[in-house]
Amino acid sequence: MTLARLAGPWLLAAAVLGALPALALDDDGDASLYGQGASNCAAYVAVRKGGKSAAYAEWLDGYLSAVNLVLPDTYDIMGAKDREVAMAWLDRYCAGNPGDAFGFAANRLAAFLYPNRHASKPAP
Repeated sequence: MTLARLAGPWLLAAAVLGALPALALDDDGDASLYGQGASNCAAYVAVRKGGKSAAYAEWLDGYLSAVNLVLPDTYDIMGAKDREVAMAWLDRYCAGNPGDAFGFAANRLAAFLYPNRHASKPAP
């Protein structure tokens, strides 16, 4: 991927999410993604249509848990939403952006969720 392809949306997400660590892209504008995050959105859409998307859902759980750990004032990035709402958002995003990495799509999801996150643990 080119720097222009990665940096533009990442910078937009950084602006939405607030103070994030500096982007760790290499000289070619790439970053390493692992597991399901490295596959493209077209693969996600195909697997999701086949009803066997558990690996993607589990990867997303890990990614969003990491977001909770690293973003200030974020107890739960999902807020009142559940995993199926997140997966449905990814269905729409990935259908329209089949060449994007699933990890990039997850980052866009986090930016979308951020305004309605739980900043602290809800009262019992």
